[in-house]
Amino acid sequence: SPTDFSKEDPNGKAILSEFTLTNRQEIEDILKETDFKCAPNDMLPAQLFKDNISSFIDALVELVNLSLTTGNVDGVKHADVIPLLKNAKLDSNNLKNYRPVSNLTFLGKLIERVVLRRLNAHMQCNGMHVDEQ
Repeated sequence: SPTDFSKEDPNGKAILSEFTLTNRQEIEDILKETDFKCAPNDMLPAQLFKDNISSFIDALVELVNLSLTTGNVDGVKHADVIPLLKNAKLDSNNLKNYRPVSNLTFLGKLIERVVLRRLNAHMQCNGMHVDEQ
């Protein structure tokens, strides 16, 4: 399970100051538990990526770790925004009946999932989860 670099502020509250790096096993685990899709603006088609994932794991680990250490997600947070009709019974000529759907790049989603693991671990460890949510 991911651990974090927690520190305490002067009042004794836990602060998440940096993220632990990921590794090959964690990336493989995330890929196994994730519905594998690529956005239209991804450089490789989903099937080609899926069929050759073992060739890409080390590069993915390096890219995710680079993002975690620098706090930079430049180039991976681009999204294709597609209007989706909220309900098939609604008037398709009325723009208010649509909602925007963002298709993020695969790498952007992967980085988000690694960060989510770190945040959840930090919150769980420090009793920060709210029961009502």
